[in-house]
Amino acid sequence: MDSLKAGVPYYFAMTLDYDGSATHFKIYCFNAETGVIVGTIQRSLSGWRLTEKIPTSYFVLGYSFWSDHDAAVAFDEVRVWNGAFTTADIWESVKKGANAKFDAAYADAIELGAATGATLAHRWTFNDGTLADSVTGSAEGTRNVGDNEISGGMLHLPGGAKNTKHVDLGANPITTDSATLEFWFTPRADTVWTKLFCLGRDTGSVVTYTLFRDSNGGPSGVDIAPGGGTIYGTGTLAVDAKYYAAMTFDYDEATGTTVVKAYCYNADTGAAVGAISQTLPNWKLTEKIDQTYFCLGASFWNDPDAAIDVDEVRVWNGALSPAIIYRNLKNGPGVALPTWAKGNPDVAVLDLGGKTLERSALSLKSGTVQNGTLRIAGTVAFSVGDYIVNKGALDLTGSSMRIADSANLRPAVLIKCQDGGVLTGLPRRGNLPKGWYVQIVNGDLVLTRSGTHVILR
Repeated sequence: MDSLKAGVPYYFAMTLDYDGSATHFKIYCFNAETGVIVGTIQRSLSGWRLTEKIPTSYFVLGYSFWSDHDAAVAFDEVRVWNGAFTTADIWESVKKGANAKFDAAYADAIELGAATGATLAHRWTFNDGTLADSVTGSAEGTRNVGDNEISGGMLHLPGGAKNTKHVDLGANPITTDSATLEFWFTPRADTVWTKLFCLGRDTGSVVTYTLFRDSNGGPSGVDIAPGGGTIYGTGTLAVDAKYYAAMTFDYDEATGTTVVKAYCYNADTGAAVGAISQTLPNWKLTEKIDQTYFCLGASFWNDPDAAIDVDEVRVWNGALSPAIIYRNLKNGPGVALPTWAKGNPDVAVLDLGGKTLERSALSLKSGTVQNGTLRIAGTVAFSVGDYIVNKGALDLTGSSMRIADSANLRPAVLIKCQDGGVLTGLPRRGNLPKGWYVQIVNGDLVLTRSGTHVILR
């Protein structure tokens, strides 16, 4: 992080994100007037939990617990939040500046469900005995190389010479610069340098996860080229043990950096095997990695194909948070993901604390509103297929509709009221195409073609 200058206004933020086994720290500093980043720092502490390690007897501004002088500093504003902001959330705070108007849920900057913003792009469960992607419903583009077997809801890769016994799940599985890969797998042999997967074209354009680094079975880890190098530290694996591995790519458009994180857990016990994090400057996944192949068990180097059983593979558009990674680990493979959330595992809850809050906009992939009244005076954005559960009072009087992908609409529930939830007011048409309407039907806000009950203004 660069040095600060006297007389210059700055924005400083620190986030602590606990994932069940470690706390991930991030520190940010920006020039508050220009928005130029001064620097970032990040570190992970295994087995460290804030509420256990730090007795918060004091929270003092300008003071040091060491033998240092008190600081000469002018404060515009200080905020403390329950929950770790994403990089995108931090950037929203920088842009809004001090003394902006927020409600208890960070009204305009933090959207319900935005803790992940991720949607499920691909999912291979192997439950039907094929390589079909359950999201797209197709096995198009996949190649089963060698005498591999799919049985018992699992892909069995026997291992062998290079490029003889693996599976290629097809080209271009990732279309966004922030993404997540998840795998449930069991190594069946500790063959040196075997890979769980290779995504890319060749050794010059690749993301890969190495299972066994050397003849001593030593630590698994990640290789990224170009620009990433070798990052080991996701722990030493054992033959016949079941594991869950995940890799996230979190691209920050403001800084042009991508934070890559990889996690490995014992899938039976939930015990952490290892975790790594690396920041890649001037690095975008879709630009750096030519996704010609997405191979399970294969290597782009002169390594043998891996002997592994694969239970499930998921690809997400968007970087899942460590908390959601841990939740997916606990839920395990083969579980039914919430279809109304289009695969988004994070159903955020906005508890209004009995208050009436006003927001200038509401943009939801999924979420629940409860315990109070929420009034929206501006844009209400929806992605059809995702709906809001309203258990409180939601007032849309004077708001305006904004539908994502308005060219591919279908009748759908947009807001579902339950447990005494009340919806009042209808939004204006916004970008809703001709022939489509929203109505309040049995208390719910419904997108329909009929428009026989209520036609929007």
